[in-house]
Amino acid sequence: MSFTRNNENFLKFGFDIPLRGHTGADRVLKYQKEVRTEARRRFREYYEAIRNDLSEKLLFYQELLSRFGTLEQQFLLYSIYFDTQSDNLISYLKTDVSEHLDLINEPLRRLFEHQIAPHDNSYTKGYLKQYFTETLDLSSGQWEEEDDTRNPITNELTKWLVDTISHEPPNEQKLEEVILNYTKLWNIYFTHPYNSTKALILIYKLTEQYKKIDAQKINVDLTSCFSNINRFLSELLPAPFYSPISDLENRSALRAAELNNLQSNSLVHLNKNIEFQNRLKQDSVFFQDLSKFIWPKLMIEACTTQLPARKAYLSEIEKRRNLGKPPNFSEINQFTTEIGHNNVQQSLDHKVLENIISDNYLFFV
Repeated sequence: MSFTRNNENFLKFGFDIPLRGHTGADRVLKYQKEVRTEARRRFREYYEAIRNDLSEKLLFYQELLSRFGTLEQQFLLYSIYFDTQSDNLISYLKTDVSEHLDLINEPLRRLFEHQIAPHDNSYTKGYLKQYFTETLDLSSGQWEEEDDTRNPITNELTKWLVDTISHEPPNEQKLEEVILNYTKLWNIYFTHPYNSTKALILIYKLTEQYKKIDAQKINVDLTSCFSNINRFLSELLPAPFYSPISDLENRSALRAAELNNLQSNSLVHLNKNIEFQNRLKQDSVFFQDLSKFIWPKLMIEACTTQLPARKAYLSEIEKRRNLGKPPNFSEINQFTTEIGHNNVQQSLDHKVLENIISDNYLFFV
């Protein structure tokens, strides 16, 4: 049994022939547009049949690295990395990886080339220990101290995340790299069984740190960042739990609640996570192009959105007034009609409404 033999027709007619004559960036683009979707569907289908068979997975990855390596580098590296048998896979696939992939600028290079000391007889754990010790500037003993009741890594991680998103300019690539590596750490140490207590501590500390930042000084749209990370993870061959940091839609939190039979700490974690994600979605307004909002929508949002996100809408209103572009009679009329609806009335801030009327009183007369 092998992936190649099971997919001979596809590899000939769906891969080799369409890509024949294409090289370099042109070949990559052709693959992404016309071949990748079906190729990945077949990868996943085959993987599901062999996911618990190490020898079959080794053969499978050797085949993919040989044929698809230059076209699917990130996908293959991180699929191997997030596999529950990553240590065995990396040890046996070192030669294949170095032969078919370019690791020069890859963050995972040290792991795949075993340039780190193992920890607990695991190169993956050794890589994570070295990576987070360096990134978070941990002291020599902090890595060993992290457990269910002590949180030195969690404390330093939440501080690092908040400092990074408020730094100018932000290093978004490093941010995504840290979250991906923490997701791997989370899957190794806290998902068998799923540690809802640790998840609650992490999301609570992150929420409290995040609240201290002026939303207008945040330089990274975390909602977009987390969505990109989760999309990337969802496309990999294994199905890792998302870490509590990036669990935007609470998929892993809900899986944890089910695994723990809806224990109270699972539910508290879920509720805290929802609170944090709602705050992120509110703050994402600071990264929107509000110049495209029509006046009625802009004024409705200014009157109904909670602080601090409301500041973004008020700032856009002020900008338009300064440019001499106030709303016209028709736009004011549409606005007054919409604020009369019950769903708007329930969340309406009457003080903001009064300010808008005062600033545009001629149109309201």
